[in-house]
Amino acid sequence: MEVWRSDPSATSEVRPGDFLVAVDDQPVAIFEDYQQALKEGSKLHLIRNGTPLTVEAKTQDLTARQSERALIWAGAIVQDEHPEVSRESGTPARGVYIGWHYAGTPARRYGMTYGQRILAVNGTLIDGLDSFIEAVSELDESEPVRLQMQTLQGREFALSLRLDPVWWPTRVLRQSEDGWRPE
Repeated sequence: MEVWRSDPSATSEVRPGDFLVAVDDQPVAIFEDYQQALKEGSKLHLIRNGTPLTVEAKTQDLTARQSERALIWAGAIVQDEHPEVSRESGTPARGVYIGWHYAGTPARRYGMTYGQRILAVNGTLIDGLDSFIEAVSELDESEPVRLQMQTLQGREFALSLRLDPVWWPTRVLRQSEDGWRPE
């Protein structure tokens, strides 16, 4: 089984181009074999550039990692980025992540779409949901907003939008046992 991409933030010694042949001496041919055999500390038997190599598996429990808070802003759902997004895209997590947008909103009208990141608001760098909430809470809603954006492929671009606080007010959502609720 060939490794096509590895997590850029992981400490694992597995690299793209490695060929995984066994986990703890059990041969693996398909991904399901790997999933069933892998556990923390497993020995991964690899071939790298024609040379056999054994490395220890470093695993991460991803079951409990989910958003507990999000923001509806300009008709987009903005949240801290799940680790899986940067792992799959191959680009490091930065700013905040747009998880969804609604049709007919300022977000959609001005070119924001889900799967993008907001890196800065009016020149203020964003390093997570808290800093984004702080930055947008200080905006004059009658003025255009300048955003520094990034695609999941790492391409950066700028856009401006006008908020519509009457139809699309800013709302913080929190996940509870009953689902997502406004704060």
